[in-house]
Amino acid sequence: MISVLSLLMGSSSVLSVLTLLLLFTGNIWAMAVTAAAALILAALAIPALVQQEDSEQVQVSNLGGAEV
Repeated sequence: MISVLSLLMGSSSVLSVLTLLLLFTGNIWAMAVTAAAALILAALAIPALVQQEDSEQVQVSNLGGAEV
């Protein structure tokens, strides 16, 4: 799961930087496409982030229950 999350977030970040670089070239269509792709990849990463957070909370609660 972590590798998929890393891939999604990394790709989104790279496309965001590429969008900023395309801002200076004046190519509006390429900039719009890369911005849309970055948003889509970021939106796909949200459920993976929620699932990772839930699994971490379960692990923490299991550790807390063992100490009591």
